[in-house]
Amino acid sequence: MHIKRFCFSLLALAGLLLSLLLAAPTGRAQLVESPGGLPGDAAWVVRAYYDDPAMVPAVTAWTEPWEVHADQGYLVLEVNPAQYAWLVEAGWRLEIDESLTAQLHQLNQYLGGQTDSIPGYPCYRTVEETFATAEQIVVDYPDLATWTDIGDSWEKTIPGGLPGYDMMVLRLTNANVPGDKPDFLANCAIHAREYTTAELCTRFAEHLVENYGVDPDVTWLLDYHEVHLLLHTNPDGRKKAEAGASWRKNTDNDDGCGNPNSWGVDLNRNFDYLWGCCGGSSGDACSEIYRGPMAASEPEIFSLQEYARSIFPDQRAGDPNAPAPITATGIWLDIHSYGGLVLWSWGWTANPPPNGAGLQTLGRKMAYFNGYWPEQANSGLYPTDGSTKDFAYGDLGVAGYTVELGTAFFQDCATFENVILPDNLDMMFYAARAVRYSYMLPSGPEALNVSATPGEVVQGEPVQLTATANDTRYNNQNGSEPTQAIAAAEYYIDAPPWVTTTTPVAYPMAAADGSFNETVEDVEAVIDTSALSPGRHMVFVRGQDAAGNWGIVSAAFLDIQPCRPVQILDVLTETAGCVVTFSAELSGTEPYSYSWDFDAYSGSGAPAPTIDFGESGSYPYTLTVTNCGGSGQDSYSGRVTVDCCEGVWGAEFGWTPAEPIVGEVLTFSGAASGTTPIDLAWDLGDGTLATGSPVTHSYALDGDYRVTMTATNACGEQVVTDSLGVCAPVHGAAFSWRPLAPTVPETVTLSAMFSGTAPVQVEWDLGDGQTATGLTVTHAYTAAGAYAIVMTAANACGLEVATGTLVVQLPCEGVHDVSLAYTPTAPFYNQPVVFVASAGGTPPFSYTWDLGDGSMETGMSATHGYTLPGSYTVWLTVTNCAGSAAQAVSQVLQVEAYRIYLPLLFKVVEN
Repeated sequence: MHIKRFCFSLLALAGLLLSLLLAAPTGRAQLVESPGGLPGDAAWVVRAYYDDPAMVPAVTAWTEPWEVHADQGYLVLEVNPAQYAWLVEAGWRLEIDESLTAQLHQLNQYLGGQTDSIPGYPCYRTVEETFATAEQIVVDYPDLATWTDIGDSWEKTIPGGLPGYDMMVLRLTNANVPGDKPDFLANCAIHAREYTTAELCTRFAEHLVENYGVDPDVTWLLDYHEVHLLLHTNPDGRKKAEAGASWRKNTDNDDGCGNPNSWGVDLNRNFDYLWGCCGGSSGDACSEIYRGPMAASEPEIFSLQEYARSIFPDQRAGDPNAPAPITATGIWLDIHSYGGLVLWSWGWTANPPPNGAGLQTLGRKMAYFNGYWPEQANSGLYPTDGSTKDFAYGDLGVAGYTVELGTAFFQDCATFENVILPDNLDMMFYAARAVRYSYMLPSGPEALNVSATPGEVVQGEPVQLTATANDTRYNNQNGSEPTQAIAAAEYYIDAPPWVTTTTPVAYPMAAADGSFNETVEDVEAVIDTSALSPGRHMVFVRGQDAAGNWGIVSAAFLDIQPCRPVQILDVLTETAGCVVTFSAELSGTEPYSYSWDFDAYSGSGAPAPTIDFGESGSYPYTLTVTNCGGSGQDSYSGRVTVDCCEGVWGAEFGWTPAEPIVGEVLTFSGAASGTTPIDLAWDLGDGTLATGSPVTHSYALDGDYRVTMTATNACGEQVVTDSLGVCAPVHGAAFSWRPLAPTVPETVTLSAMFSGTAPVQVEWDLGDGQTATGLTVTHAYTAAGAYAIVMTAANACGLEVATGTLVVQLPCEGVHDVSLAYTPTAPFYNQPVVFVASAGGTPPFSYTWDLGDGSMETGMSATHGYTLPGSYTVWLTVTNCAGSAAQAVSQVLQVEAYRIYLPLLFKVVEN
């Protein structure tokens, strides 16, 4: 929640405006009922809770809230007894904020050891200290700064009163660069109690002058723009606030307010554009937002208006609906505290101004740097009329803004130094660079991280120019600013794109990734320096987005040297006994002229002389190198120690065969130069040591071995090493397959097995005319049969072949159509019965008979005799390769007893 942000109905404001003004409390009313424990005439800080947002304009018509919390339904207000009573009668629920009330009445006191700045706030300079700083800036930077008296404060205009102050503007620009320059104006501390504002503007001035010639962007800003800083817009009121008074207005005491604690005019309601028009100020002389008896009645505002009209062209007609041209120049910031806001016109109406889109874009851009809430002033706050930003835009067409810093009027120093200052220095710096076309440039991409590498070269040497074009740096808390892909980038040398005294030359830059298609693009180019004169140059970079918007430029310095003076980086010596060869490592521009001095020995002009010193000892030498036609020179002195015993050098060794295999005998041979005898000692890398040359050795295992030979003589040693690879041929080659008994067309996976030095290449002959490679291969055979598989495994030192036969069968058809038959079909007991089975499917079959009387048989047929007559159930079970797909059938067999046939004897009886 941003402190001063809330939303209320514009219609409610319009409907209530007249009644609110008539109902506003005055400083002369008496408190109906004072809160317990508080003096009857004290001012308090209260939380004023409202039930309806339409109640708010009744308050903001006579005072300006310290804070607005629309989401929680309350304002933070400073009220006197009459205002307290008015709020209670108007239906507001009030809570006194004891902490803020205590701070309101607490006078400032110096901290322990503090002797300057505002008492209790060592980070904030007093009015006098601020003016002294500005005066010293002019002394220290006379070509960059002027200190101009533009008028008087109210106290200074009153004869016999307090001395008052001159209204002083610090103007910063490089006076040595002529031309019509666009203007940036910031007025600070228009409300006396807002401590952070004057200090921010003073620190901004210090930052600019101290970094001129150091920071290229600061440098071109002051070369081509003007910065105007009214560091104290209300110096009379500021002196009261420095003591700890919560003083907002100037000190004008002759407008009819009888309360000395409420004298003064709110200078931010006294400008003459739509002064007092719209319920955004008060006619009550004791009100915190008293607008004064007439427009620009206060000398502070009259002087500021006239100064602004002298530096800014009038770019807009008086009609509120008439826009300023898109090419209008200038930015005017009115720096306030507190609230964390960036506000633009209009303040007197919630309707957007004619240049509302451009004002919004720049506002969101500025809010990107400080993280504040960006919005049109009267779209989410209360109305204001006669304000700075509305005068800037309404009277002159200049992009005007109110910036509300931080979270308190008397902001603590830690927050100011660590948060407010760095964030808002960046914000002001951006705004000051955008003044040439304030309604256009903020829509374009920023050029960031401009770098010329190297930053100092000799004429003719190429320079790599890099930057980032970024179209996304807006604060989108309150609506989303449109962004586009980067479409182009270009650079200029010395003459930026806007100059007219010469013809600026644009050089294209390329997208680092090869294509302009993102909202953030790294861009690059190579600068040809052959035509650049010696000295410092400035390289300007700008980017363009797909909508055609160019952004502000950023720059880098580039220093061109006609010749880089020589520098001796090191002198190198190579000794061989008594003989020394000298050489030097140099930087600079060739050609070089050498002069070697070897004391008692002959000197030399050679780049790398060889000197025979004849005997051991330590010898001095001096090298002097000259270049750049004699204007560049460097010298180096040292000593060389010579031992005429020639140490070992040129040691080397080799072996045969060049590519050995495991178990093979190698022969190592070594040699070295230097004073003899030279002993050779070997470490063969597998723990084996040897001496002399040649030596023989065989390796039991494959691998890489680090072989070291040390050559030693009486003067020293030299160690040389090399890596030897020993290869093991492929052996133990074999393979397997799964499944073990494949059928057509089942996929078979064949896997190789072997030992030997990697990498090993495996090739397969799959037996059916197909081949394959790899440790594991898969293959499906299309016909049943026995296939001869051949696998060949090979590495750098040999190969081995493995073979095998793979039998592929047709797939198994499960048992089906099982039946049984027997003869005779009507057997007697003890008569042999022959049973015969039949079945469909893939043979061979397995037959199991259960003959119903406890007898079991196997085979396709079975013979059995039953010993008793009866009914028997015969079961036949048939299985084959399908296993669980067995089938069983049954029949009932009737076994008969023997029959005896007797003759039938009968006679015929007649009746």
